[in-house]
Amino acid sequence: AFLPKWYLATTKVRVEKPEGEVKLFQAQSNAGYDPFFLQDQFKIMQSEKILYPVIERLGLGQELKASLGATTALPKSIVYRYLVDRMLRIESQRSSSLIEINVLAQNPDLGARIANEIARTYSEDRIALATQDQREGLAKLDQERIAQEADRKSTRLNSSHVSESRMPSSA
Repeated sequence: AFLPKWYLATTKVRVEKPEGEVKLFQAQSNAGYDPFFLQDQFKIMQSEKILYPVIERLGLGQELKASLGATTALPKSIVYRYLVDRMLRIESQRSSSLIEINVLAQNPDLGARIANEIARTYSEDRIALATQDQREGLAKLDQERIAQEADRKSTRLNSSHVSESRMPSSA
């Protein structure tokens, strides 16, 4: 009896730490390699937030039922544990912003689809987070602009009242 073949599918994602604040009129700089940030990204890639949508989009509950000896589609929680414990390995090279998503599967096409979908879902999540931060920053700028316009109007009104009170009255 031969053991079933397992295939390794790999995809790479470049991950860079975002700057805390957007500097409008200053050069943006990248702080460089941050091992704690990368460790956080490893955990995010393996989190339910990323993997549950992957499980749903690829129908992995149905896809993996035969290989796990089930007769019905598996619940997401079981598929999640199987992915994290048996199929998924997240790695990076020291001093690199590239993260490798490695998926072991008995079906090479399935492994490739899972690896690519994890990369896609993670990237979409990062983009959503970045655009949310940008929207919040723009909202703060807009509030500041409105406050400055209100101050300008108030200053103009005060200066026009002063000008009117200094004008000689025509009697």
